[in-house]
Amino acid sequence: MRKALLHGIEDRVHWDRRVVGVDLETLPEKVNLKFDDGSSATGRMVVGVEGSRSAIRQMLRPDAYSNVLLPIRFTGVAVDLSPEDIKPLRSMDPLLFQGCHPETGAFFWFSMLETPHVNGTVGTDHERYRAQICMSWPVHTSADEVAHTDEGRLANMKRRAEGFVPVLRNAVQKIPEGTPVLEIKLADWECLDWDNNNGRVTLAGDAAHAMTMYRGEAANHGLLDAFHLADAIAQIYSGQTGQKAALDMYETEMRMRTKRAVRLSRQACRDAHSWEQLNEHSAILTKRSVVGESARLA
Repeated sequence: MRKALLHGIEDRVHWDRRVVGVDLETLPEKVNLKFDDGSSATGRMVVGVEGSRSAIRQMLRPDAYSNVLLPIRFTGVAVDLSPEDIKPLRSMDPLLFQGCHPETGAFFWFSMLETPHVNGTVGTDHERYRAQICMSWPVHTSADEVAHTDEGRLANMKRRAEGFVPVLRNAVQKIPEGTPVLEIKLADWECLDWDNNNGRVTLAGDAAHAMTMYRGEAANHGLLDAFHLADAIAQIYSGQTGQKAALDMYETEMRMRTKRAVRLSRQACRDAHSWEQLNEHSAILTKRSVVGESARLA
């Protein structure tokens, strides 16, 4: 997807730069970004799309920019598996599956990353698949916090998998010692109000509305942000709408759409770790739809 999105604009994308300052005062109707390498860039508009720890978000909402941490912890690994090892997992689903342990509330996620055809090992003596195995669990005591080392994190995953059915327990127990174990902080940020400084600064994607992955909606909303923002920019350049008015409309639609999505994703995260909550009414299972706050409250 990255290659597809970069097609035709490769020379306009600059990597390895981090925003350290935003100047809205020096040039009227312009905005200047300062980067950690000492360089800067000036334009008519800045769009913060640099993820859930956005520096632009921090500038816009210095009083409330931090993500809200949920009482759930999450770790995961990427592992190479032989055709024999992966066969019982792919027999459950060839792409991905997930589930909650009824007694402990531990959540298990399996998904494919590479097949032998993709990684070039098909037909060789070292034919392998690459898969992602992740687990998350509720925090009840300090013992539920994520360890600081890969060794401790992997030991925790193996301990929590003890009560799983054999095929899943074995998949976790066979993860090799020394495998890097990544922690993902489960946190969110509702699309709060901010001053877009006369249409010069705005947000999109996770920077604007960070949400957990348990409903699988974040990327969808990011794409919708891009669609509506592109439309707003087109209206500005055509002279159809002023810059502030166009961004105000873009941000209003985004807030109405994503505040509900953030809250549902938060509830889905909680439901995913409570067997009793997993039913047709659970946020993790209900139909995904683009519904704004106003429509829900009407």
